[in-house]
Amino acid sequence: MRKHYSSKKFIKKLITYSFLTTISAAAISAAVSCSTDESVKITTNIPEELKSPTNNTSNESIKETNNNFKSVTFENISSEYNISNTNLKIFKNQNTDDIYVNVNEFINKLNGLFLKNQFKYIKHSKLGYEYSVFNSPLIFDDINNKILFQNTNVFNFLESSSTINYTERIKYLENNEDKLTNDKYSELDLGKYNFKILEKDKNIFLPFSIFNLLFLSQGYYNIYYNGDKFIGTTLTINKDTSSEEYNKIMNNSNNDQKQTAKQRQNNYNFLLFLFDNFYGLKNNVFKKYNVTNWDEFFQTTHLKDKLLSPESNMNANAYEDFIYTYLDELHTSIQSGSYYDPKDYRANPYASAQSSTIQSYINNLNKLSRIRNATQAKNKENENDVNFLQFHNDIAIIYLDGFTIATNEEINGKEPYKYDSYFLMFEAMKRIQQHSTQHPIKKIILDISLNGGGSIAAMEKVAAFMSNKDQKIYYYDILSKILNFSKYRVDVNNDAAYDARDGYTNYDWYILVGKNTFSAANLLTHIAKLGKFAKIIGNKSGGGMYSILPVVLPDGTSLQMSSNNAWIAVPDKDIEKENDLPYTEDGIDVDLEIPYFAYYNYDVLEAYLQNPEEGLKKYNQYILSVKQSAWNTKYNNINKYLNYIKNKRNKQQYLKDIEEYTIQPNDTLDQMDEKIEKMKQLFNIIQHQYQSENRK
Repeated sequence: MRKHYSSKKFIKKLITYSFLTTISAAAISAAVSCSTDESVKITTNIPEELKSPTNNTSNESIKETNNNFKSVTFENISSEYNISNTNLKIFKNQNTDDIYVNVNEFINKLNGLFLKNQFKYIKHSKLGYEYSVFNSPLIFDDINNKILFQNTNVFNFLESSSTINYTERIKYLENNEDKLTNDKYSELDLGKYNFKILEKDKNIFLPFSIFNLLFLSQGYYNIYYNGDKFIGTTLTINKDTSSEEYNKIMNNSNNDQKQTAKQRQNNYNFLLFLFDNFYGLKNNVFKKYNVTNWDEFFQTTHLKDKLLSPESNMNANAYEDFIYTYLDELHTSIQSGSYYDPKDYRANPYASAQSSTIQSYINNLNKLSRIRNATQAKNKENENDVNFLQFHNDIAIIYLDGFTIATNEEINGKEPYKYDSYFLMFEAMKRIQQHSTQHPIKKIILDISLNGGGSIAAMEKVAAFMSNKDQKIYYYDILSKILNFSKYRVDVNNDAAYDARDGYTNYDWYILVGKNTFSAANLLTHIAKLGKFAKIIGNKSGGGMYSILPVVLPDGTSLQMSSNNAWIAVPDKDIEKENDLPYTEDGIDVDLEIPYFAYYNYDVLEAYLQNPEEGLKKYNQYILSVKQSAWNTKYNNINKYLNYIKNKRNKQQYLKDIEEYTIQPNDTLDQMDEKIEKMKQLFNIIQHQYQSENRK
């Protein structure tokens, strides 16, 4: 039996950056109140189990030290939030040496980051210390060391971005939640991982790493504590972060230091907690490696000792093996090194080579990119334009390689379509209509074959260009067991109205996909397929149904991982249990299969759309011409030297070889490739003989 929740609020699905990512912000005013709300002051008292961490540095950012706490400066380097610098206290657990913070202090003192009025104390009951966020319960059980909740939205009450309006031109018509469990509360059992929840004067004290994960990482903001100061940023630092910003966080007093056994144990416990509760593909991994929990997994794979090692290079090696060899999926990756690495060190740039999935993705991406770039080069209108649109007879092809949302400044600039997917589609449709006045367009191919994902809000807007019906989307939280449904419309024609005039249904829409159609692009493929407003062509999409979660481990290592949120289209059936959900992690099958090599030969592609049998016939002719051209190039290269070979016997043999390697009409593609390779080898032999004969 399902419990149905009618949502009085809507947590916006604000998605940004490469691959599928989610940012949550409040969708209703902070005016929602609780009549039982009781004001809780930030206490100056601390639980008995906490004491001051050892101060091994004279860094001036540490403003105050006494026997119980250390006051550390906080600095925000994210452009999305205007947060005043402040001082925040840290504490150390006397038994585990884990760093703790006062949750109430962080939420109240980080002005500009949290909607702090939403975090309301209700009462102390037999369940624990009850708080409310958006009228939903958040309970801290300090006896059993558990956090109880009904919806993970209670952890997401960050302010909206000050630079980006993610849901501009989207009107959400309906939002509701179905709980696919009879349990009243979901729980996070911190005690299972040797973490404690502490309380003093109704203030809640948590390990800093747990606080960061629960209240910040899920909102796509993270705070680093490098032993010297707190530094907050959007997402995490990564390989693309500027050296100045990266080193501001990672160059610190812990560089080149060995870690203690307790520090490594705390880090290991956090890793277990993180992947147990927030990794969407956990059960797949357990099944693949025949284990029942992560500790067993790390022991079976011989990674545990490396993870517990005091040496940062051993830890990094274990992370690389874990992420790239064993998990081996596109949404999970290492973004930075640790605080204990040498100064100016970054994560190993070659570590991802261990992942066969990533390498296959990159190889296919590079191959298709080269072919498409050659095609686009012939069509580019001018050097300053973004080449995103091409015409072929009555077909328009729109290239969309990511789902992006521009900053307010970029949108107000002259060419917002260069930065924002909505405006790219808007500009494309304007040009298509202009083109149609002279050469009518009947079909539109949306090419997302090289689209690795991005913002779901941007994806939602793009989907609406192909249909004038209400759009629907699901996301399922495996932690709370809640299936979230939303229905929305987009002002596609930019007339400030949300009606049937939005959507270009007078065209036949096709979506070109393949292995590199990943994450949010995979979701668009699923939505279009179930919504039947576009025909899916090409090859099976790349998958990726879980949005990413950017996290920071206690040792400072930054990860991006498949999260606990799965995103899918709304199927034409009731969802009663988790197993009823469509599974799209491994990709979406196409309606019409087209070989990769035909993606950018629009004569062939057009033939496939008209008649698949004719398309295949034309493709084979095209491939034969390509192979024959490659063979002819080798033949012409050989003739440059063959006529000058002095050894007549060898020359006769070379001529026989050429005859044997000549491509025949009934050759298979493999046979053609083999003959081309043999011609290449023959050229090397003939060239070498020519050089030997003419050497002075």
